[in-house]
Amino acid sequence: RIPGVLLSAAVGLPNPTTGAEELVVVAEVETPDTPPEGLADAIQTTVRASIGVTPGQVLLVARNTIPLTANRKLRHAALREQLSATRM
Repeated sequence: RIPGVLLSAAVGLPNPTTGAEELVVVAEVETPDTPPEGLADAIQTTVRASIGVTPGQVLLVARNTIPLTANRKLRHAALREQLSATRM
């Protein structure tokens, strides 16, 4: 767990420039407009240390942005669709 992160999810998406798939991490935080200093870097460092892959992008978003099922499970396909639509 990383202090300041309420919920997070990761999906693979094609990089808009290269077309190669990259890891995108989405983290819900209390104040996405003014997140704690260094939070995105801390997330990137933690992911790299945990799985050996550096995220291509870390997005800090508001609470309740990441789509969940009624049982509070991540809806990865829905998140991937949301992100794909905003990256084009």
